[in-house]
Amino acid sequence: MPKLHLRHMLQLFVAVGWAGVNQRVPRPDDFREAAMGMFKTDEHDQVETVSRIRRLHQRQERGIRACIFILAFPVNCGIDCVRSNKHEQSWNVMHMLASMEKYFFLRYRYPVVIYHEDYTNEQKQRVANATQSEVFWLKISLAQPSSLPRYYDLAAVRNVTQASHRFGDLRLPSMRGTYHGFGYRMMCRFFGGLIFHSPLVREFEYYWRVDGGDSRLEGEVNYDLFAQMKHHDWRYGYRGIASSSPSPRLDATFAQLRAKLGLHPDPRLLRPFVRTSGAYNGQYYYNNFEVVHVPTFASKLHWQLFSAVDHSGAFMFGQQKKQSLGDADYRSVAVAYMLNASQVHDFSSVPYLHPVPWDKPYSAD
Repeated sequence: MPKLHLRHMLQLFVAVGWAGVNQRVPRPDDFREAAMGMFKTDEHDQVETVSRIRRLHQRQERGIRACIFILAFPVNCGIDCVRSNKHEQSWNVMHMLASMEKYFFLRYRYPVVIYHEDYTNEQKQRVANATQSEVFWLKISLAQPSSLPRYYDLAAVRNVTQASHRFGDLRLPSMRGTYHGFGYRMMCRFFGGLIFHSPLVREFEYYWRVDGGDSRLEGEVNYDLFAQMKHHDWRYGYRGIASSSPSPRLDATFAQLRAKLGLHPDPRLLRPFVRTSGAYNGQYYYNNFEVVHVPTFASKLHWQLFSAVDHSGAFMFGQQKKQSLGDADYRSVAVAYMLNASQVHDFSSVPYLHPVPWDKPYSAD
């Protein structure tokens, strides 16, 4: 990569929001410590991509600053990227966006933001060809052990995750049939709190997260989700509730936060996710589909919640090897401490399907 000159460093500093920090965001050192090396790749591209997003916003004038967000699965690591399927995941992302193009974008045109670890220019072009929307890319390092913050014990994390990885290499996706490898747990940390302060997402007011591979829109979406979010002042949108595992670390952390910060959750939002004792019951918002008001989750309060849970080790460790905390588990409890019931909406009317077989094509017919 070419040397980063002072002018580019200053542009990057402003573009990713590490200058002019206000009360909505954590102190720069907090985010940098938690994110470590996740966003340190392709600094020149970050500057240019942020500039392109801002030019798009200028052209939109009073339009809603929103995007479709995809975190792409690695595609160029051999068998553990393909997992015995005919196609790697750029093929699937292409088909997901083709379904989005037919069933949503034709009426409501929004850009797409894709974070990836290893897409080639050819794979990026394949995906971009599936839609007329502008696609913005950011390279992210989730699977690199160097991206784990120093407040985690890497040796202990390696001990509970390396069996999921071929040759014990944490940089590879977990092998088919295994569970909660290193990259998966880092993904949960990313979606738990880091995404809201990341270089591209923070340029938007809302994002609609969809799964980056085995998902499709299966029918017409006849209303603008973002316009509805803004009109009704909804801050969080989900689609259904599913089940996971309890998390004593999550319980202990929120008990400490309630005492320290004097927090009072909305009982209507908290009730589905806790037992009568108040402990987390393993239920969660099914969030590989979610619509999020970014400023709400980029707030100082949310950073306090996320940071405390992250420092507890919950995202990387659990009662058992397979029970580390998911971002959906965390979000389901955190939302109750930040919002009231009128600000949360169920988008189950959206014809979104997940999972679909990896090799299922999308038909535009």
